[in-house]
This record gives sequence, structure tokens and C-alpha cells, in this order.
Amino acid sequence: MPLSQSIARDIESVGRISAVPSILHIVCENTGMGFAAVARVDDDSWTACAVFDKINFGLRPGGQLDVHSTLCVESRALRAPIGFDHASEHPVYCKHHTPRLYSIESYISVPIIKSDGTYFGNLCAIDPAPHEVSNVKTVSLFTGFASLIAHMLELEDKHGVTESALLDATATVQLRDQFIAVLGHALRNPLASLSATGEILARRSSDPEVLRAAQRIRSTTSRMANLISDVMDFARGRIDGGLDAAFGNIGDLGDAFADVVSELRLAHPSKTTNQDLKITVPVYGTGADCSRWSPTCSAMRFPTGPSTGRST
Repeated sequence: MPLSQSIARDIESVGRISAVPSILHIVCENTGMGFAAVARVDDDSWTACAVFDKINFGLRPGGQLDVHSTLCVESRALRAPIGFDHASEHPVYCKHHTPRLYSIESYISVPIIKSDGTYFGNLCAIDPAPHEVSNVKTVSLFTGFASLIAHMLELEDKHGVTESALLDATATVQLRDQFIAVLGHALRNPLASLSATGEILARRSSDPEVLRAAQRIRSTTSRMANLISDVMDFARGRIDGGLDAAFGNIGDLGDAFADVVSELRLAHPSKTTNQDLKITVPVYGTGADCSRWSPTCSAMRFPTGPSTGRST
């Protein structure tokens, strides 16, 4: 019968705890028991999540037993340890079905309970020969290890939640960057149409006002094309894991600022805009394509990622 998703996840969680195999080995070495396991136990199932087997009991991680054939179900109901040293001589367990069913003489099972009270399962050990496991020292050893396993399972749960949140955030950022790249491509066609309109107006009209409008259209569409290129380069850099930037001397930065001022004046004709630009020397910098400012550029690649990015 296939394991449920929740049981499979719990097996994986225990499997990721590197200390569990050592814990099972230690409890067997200290008690003489031949089989130890971390078991997930609920109302309907008993499932081995990790095992240490020197007696060929036959269970592996993912192996299941009828929960009602085990004593873990009783430990779960009591939320307390259960153990006996010699079943055939014990006044209660000499007649119990579990020792007879599995041919065991010694047994110990301690609950694994998380800090919020959630019952995960049991740390248990069995052996066909008698061993002293019901004493205070051994029960304390098992109880301490059970508490440690519960704590590590809680850390695994928190790690899983954090990892899931990070994956969701990464997917969101990647989707956003892909959207920006697609949007940039989509904007280029109407922008090209607008630029062509400006060119047609400039060629077919001698009216000074129309020519000034055509020049503004050409200037604005040129700036918009450059901005779209910048945005697409940045989005492409984040998607591909790096952003290429070319550095060089920008000789016409004043013209670029003048274009911006001109657009502001056009957008707000009722406002007074004062312009005082004094850029007398080339400025060393970068943009989507610094070669449009300077024929000699030096290239540099900035690493980017879903959660961090750098641009200049």
C-alpha cells in the first residue's frame, strides 16, 4: 500500500537528521538491544522512519506494522514510556500479544512529542533476548534522545517553511523579470510606429510648428527606446544571472538632460521651467549601450540574481 504524502514527508524529515543513525546505534550499544527504530505513530499506522537492525527483524525505513500489534500505540495513549526486561517472566506482558507475536523478550518505547504537544511517534528498541531496559538510567537515556529528535524535527519543519517561502519569493521575482522583458518587447512596436510618424511629419511639412512637434516626437521616442533597452538589459541580466554594462565617456549628457527638460515643458505647458545646463567635459559612466555616446567603451559584467541585483 503506498505511503501517504504526510508519512512520506515525515520519513524524509527524519532521514535528513544526520544524528539519528548515531542515536540508534548508541541506544543499542548501551542496552544490548538488537533492533532500534524511530517510528511515526498515529491512530492508524506505525511506520519506521529510521532503523538500526542487528537481528534481521526485517524492517526498513518506510516499512509498516499493524499499529495495534505494537506497544507504541499504548505508549501513545498514555504519553509515557513503556518497557520490560523479560516478557515471559513479566506479570503483565507474559500474556500480551505483542511479545508473543514478534518473539521478543525485552522492549522499550518512549514517546517523541514536539514542544507544541504534537505526537510524532516513538523511539523504540526490541530484542529476542532479555535485557535490562526498564531501569531509570535507560529510560532517561531514551527520553533524552526522544526529546532531542523532537527538537530536530521542529528545526526541520521550520527549515522547510523557510525554504518554501524563499522558493516562492524567487519564483515571483523571476516571473516579474520575465514580464518586464516581455513588456519591453511589446512596447517596441507602438514606439516604432510613433517614431515613424515623427519622421513622416518632418519630411512632409514645412510648417515650423509641425516641424518642432516632429522633432519632439523623434527626441522622445529615441529616449523611450533607450529606456526600454535599459530595462530589458536589466531584466535579461537578472534572468541570465548577470548584467553586462559598458563604460565610456558620455559626451552629449547635456543634450540628454535638455531632452528631458523639453519633455517636461511639453507635459506641463502651464508651468515655468528654467534650464541651466553647464556640462563642459565628458562624463565617464554607463548605460544600456554606452557606444551610442562614445566609440570606445570598457565592458564589465555585474552578477545578479532573483533576490539581488546591481545596476549603475
